[in-house]
Amino acid sequence: MTAFINDINGKLTCSFSYYDTVEIRECYPTTLFYRLEELYPTEERKRVEFVLDGESSFIDGNDFWIYHGVKNGAVIRTEESQEDMPDVPMWNPSDKTVELELSASSLADFLQCKYKYFLKHILKLREIKRDDFDALGWLSALETGNIYHQIFETFVLHTIENPDILQNREAAVACIKKITEDEIAVFEEELPTASVFHTEKQREGILKNVTKFVEYELSESAVRKAEYAELVFGKDEPIVIDLGEGLKIKAAGIIDRIDRMKDGSIEIIDYKTGSARTFRRLRTPQDVGIDEANVQLALYYLALMEAERSKVIQNIGDIKKMSYRFVTAKGNYDVFSLPVNSDAEESYKAAFLAICQEIEKGEFPPVKGQVIVTDEKERDVDCRYCDFNSVCKFAFAEAE
Repeated sequence: MTAFINDINGKLTCSFSYYDTVEIRECYPTTLFYRLEELYPTEERKRVEFVLDGESSFIDGNDFWIYHGVKNGAVIRTEESQEDMPDVPMWNPSDKTVELELSASSLADFLQCKYKYFLKHILKLREIKRDDFDALGWLSALETGNIYHQIFETFVLHTIENPDILQNREAAVACIKKITEDEIAVFEEELPTASVFHTEKQREGILKNVTKFVEYELSESAVRKAEYAELVFGKDEPIVIDLGEGLKIKAAGIIDRIDRMKDGSIEIIDYKTGSARTFRRLRTPQDVGIDEANVQLALYYLALMEAERSKVIQNIGDIKKMSYRFVTAKGNYDVFSLPVNSDAEESYKAAFLAICQEIEKGEFPPVKGQVIVTDEKERDVDCRYCDFNSVCKFAFAEAE
């Protein structure tokens, strides 16, 4: 694109979609605007601008500060820019009126890197999205996860309404393939690809994985029955979990699935579409406390217990097991489970209390990343998938 722009004579008009139809949110061309300004200094251009409707600004406050933080190595505040700075409450660890609103993903961020948690969940900075474009690929990892969850939700709802579908393999496979083709058609329309070959390759992979999903459902149909699919909790009013010692957390999220087992007990299930590497060491919070592997299941358990106690959700019953179910070949279709013991609620709360007390201290040091310099222009770090590594001074110092 840079080479293309450099080769143009005359007036150049840059258009930008103000609304992101994939993430369903407004977006601004702030970063692109500043990059164009850098490419074409004042003496080489008359004006670089974006026009929306003549009234709305194309500059987003958060984007402005993130961009200049990246360029200068830190997010700064000056007297001249005070009024443009996003209104972000400063963190005060001694302020007991601050209530922690935690999700499984925010807790996972804290366990992975406390500095990332600070940037994302306290300063409320948005992730810096990479502008790399894959001209051949089609669905990103996020989009792939979305399509699988939509397919499985629709199929499981079919089985809840019509349990007999799991008594006929041909009917079950035909059902999920029809659902899959419908979902793929929607994604193909919304996300056109430059490569028919790669689209077809991903389609084949998705169809293979959903067929494996159905085969597992058929093999388990005698011992389990799906009771909920994509169960939302805490959306309108967060579930408040009392951890003791004056600390409470507000939890919200979506549980992929809840199954009723043959003995009447309940199993909580979360689908995973990526690698199973992190979850192979899944152990109970009683053994290792809360870690990246068990945090999601443990939080779901406490939220469900509290939701049933407060009658927000009814008829959950006796939860005996919680599982991660890997639904793609990348995760080898593995299932990793945690048994739920009689003292689970008490021990889980104690483990979460320890984390919240850490957060209360207000100390958020970064995790040291191992830097591998590949050449003079590129560097690779073990936290390269973190969307905040560009504003992490620690990562910059290590790279240099």
